[in-house]
Amino acid sequence: MGRKVRRKKNSKRKKILLLIVFVIIAVVIGRCSTSHQKADTRVIGYLPTWYFQELDSIDMSCLTHLNLAFINPDKNGDLHCSLADENIRRIVRKAHRHDVSVLAALGGGGGYANYTELISGKTSMKEFNEKIIDYVTTHDMDGIDLNIEGDVEPEFWQYYDAWVKDLARKCRKENLVLSCAVASWFDNYITDETLDRFDFISVMAYDNKGDSEGHSTYDFAVRQLDYFSSRNIPDSKLVLGVPFYGYRYENGICTGKVVTYREVAVYNEDSEYVDESGTCRYNGISTITEKAKLSEDYGGIMIWCLGQDASGSASLLRAIDAALNE
Repeated sequence: MGRKVRRKKNSKRKKILLLIVFVIIAVVIGRCSTSHQKADTRVIGYLPTWYFQELDSIDMSCLTHLNLAFINPDKNGDLHCSLADENIRRIVRKAHRHDVSVLAALGGGGGYANYTELISGKTSMKEFNEKIIDYVTTHDMDGIDLNIEGDVEPEFWQYYDAWVKDLARKCRKENLVLSCAVASWFDNYITDETLDRFDFISVMAYDNKGDSEGHSTYDFAVRQLDYFSSRNIPDSKLVLGVPFYGYRYENGICTGKVVTYREVAVYNEDSEYVDESGTCRYNGISTITEKAKLSEDYGGIMIWCLGQDASGSASLLRAIDAALNE
């Protein structure tokens, strides 16, 4: 009689253990599935230093990469960021807790000073690249993003390929990511061979101010991706850039006055699912969702910029995450 009771107890324990094992397997598979899906489609967010105060409100679980913008050199090639090192460490720590890679974004719309001089000579260029690598590794970052735009001196582009070639070689050696941001209005300075040296390329499909419908329509995004595909860049390397901001328009003409998506969503009721509210043209949730789905056929989606998003159900970042995880 005692043995039968023990057998029943042992059988019950086995069933409970099996159930626990099945639950653990299901959870692991679910996590792996989510991680795999996240890894397949890059979600890259630029965090400008002037939006650092928004760090705690950014949902890092929606991202795969975070580009800290901007970090630039002095005339000696030493890199500087307007944030204190402790704040940089805070960003990196938070990102890494969510398995998000952090890239040092160099350049920016007006951040092109000193680059031409630093890369124009073979020796100075190599020394500069060593300083870039040292800065990134010292701050525990995972790569470099070149965002040097078309307003740099024309002479700069004469040395660009040699600079990228050497920097790419150093990044491979250190297992670092190397990316860039490009737009069709200055890409003619960059050869196909140079573009192919990057791990991925963010296409800035916005600021098309001549379009009365808006500066970053879905059709414009398609045209930009098609154009860069025609440059013999693999689709898997092309990342679609989307704006978390818009412009004010008057009589169908862009005034150049920037308005963040957050401002539109807060001050204009029921504006989050459309692309026009009052005088503002921007990307609402519906268009951002369509673009996120489009990005799945390419190398992912890039956001300029974190800190301009609305919160809660109006969030564009959460709309992207939802679209990519359907």
